[in-house]
Amino acid sequence: MMGTGVGQNAGNAETVTDGAPVPPLVVEHVTKSYEVGGRIVPVIGDLSLTLREGEIVSIVGPSGCGKTTLLNTLSGLLTPDSGRIRWHGREVSGQPQNVGYMLQKDLLLPWRTALGNAMLGLEIRGVAPGEAQDRSHAMLDQLGLHGFADHYPSTLSGGMRQRVALARTLVHEPDVVSLADRVIVLSKRPTRVKAVYDIALGAERTDMIAMRQSQDFSQYVRRIWADLDVVLQ
Repeated sequence: MMGTGVGQNAGNAETVTDGAPVPPLVVEHVTKSYEVGGRIVPVIGDLSLTLREGEIVSIVGPSGCGKTTLLNTLSGLLTPDSGRIRWHGREVSGQPQNVGYMLQKDLLLPWRTALGNAMLGLEIRGVAPGEAQDRSHAMLDQLGLHGFADHYPSTLSGGMRQRVALARTLVHEPDVVSLADRVIVLSKRPTRVKAVYDIALGAERTDMIAMRQSQDFSQYVRRIWADLDVVLQ
């Protein structure tokens, strides 16, 4: 099983004419397939979901079910075969602004320094070099990498490489961060929403130990793993 997450910072939703907030993310009947060896392989099959304002959502599913394809599609890196994706009420066309996307692997460019890697996305977006450098330097410092801006990935520890990758994501000042109070369980490929859990553990969100020790925590774990067809001993 693998997990991914999407989240929305509070206070950024637009409003419609009647004053009701527009959900930051709405996915309606999205499908996506690939052509492999001359045949069409469905990956996402008629998937719909909504991300509410201020909400953090985890998306879990069996390995190979299409989570990465889904996130690539939500981020505008892939075009769905059918269906609609709207960020703040606007249909996605290309990569939406204020979205940060951090992959499991750091995928740093070995020929670029930590600073050069952190600046990459800003350069692609056409941010002035001086501003891109200043913002990236400040983000590296915030993440505890002061003094390592000129180091290459091969000289950094695994944790430091991850922080460079995180800096590359956060330097865009994204509205969306990757952290959860709702869990969406996906089915096997072609993936669909199999189950949705609203998580209520009765503990402070910042107190992760208290949350894991909650009497309901193990029940959520068992139910979610059961949906994934995994038997816990």
